[in-house]
Amino acid sequence: VRDTAEAVRVSVAAEERFAALWDDPKTVPVMASLVLDRALRLADLGRSDEALDALARVAATARAAGNDTARLERAQAAYWTGRLLRETGDVVASRRSLDEIVREFGDDRSGDVRVWAANALWSAWRSDRVDAEEAANLRRVFADRFADDPDVRIRRLHASGKLGEAVIVHERGDTARAIALLND
Repeated sequence: VRDTAEAVRVSVAAEERFAALWDDPKTVPVMASLVLDRALRLADLGRSDEALDALARVAATARAAGNDTARLERAQAAYWTGRLLRETGDVVASRRSLDEIVREFGDDRSGDVRVWAANALWSAWRSDRVDAEEAANLRRVFADRFADDPDVRIRRLHASGKLGEAVIVHERGDTARAIALLND
């Protein structure tokens, strides 16, 4: 469906029709994906409160099905929750959400899940809603948590952070330290 508002309506109707799929741990990820997609479309429509409610429901309903159920979709919902909170100006709640996603998913056995926690930090430090000091702190948290991650996608995010920090340090006139950061 190309019309975003129509896609939201179709998503609601599909969830209502197939609500029983929430009761089977094997199909919870499908339902979680449906509601996650709806949340993103609601955000696109400027309906942030409804989007945040849908994201919270993805996490709560999937978690109720069992801790290992729909971990990928829960991590995605956590990422988008933090990002949407930040974009709507609630930086404090966004930071709380960021801490939660890293705590819950940062050590997940699946790189597909861990990458959402890593990307949450990466996205936050690049946001214009985060000041320079907080961005530097988030890069440090990322490095401490993910620098040696076996997933190449996460290591690329780390390299991007190192490059960004080196550019900042170089622009402040400390070229030797910038080079050291890149060589580290």
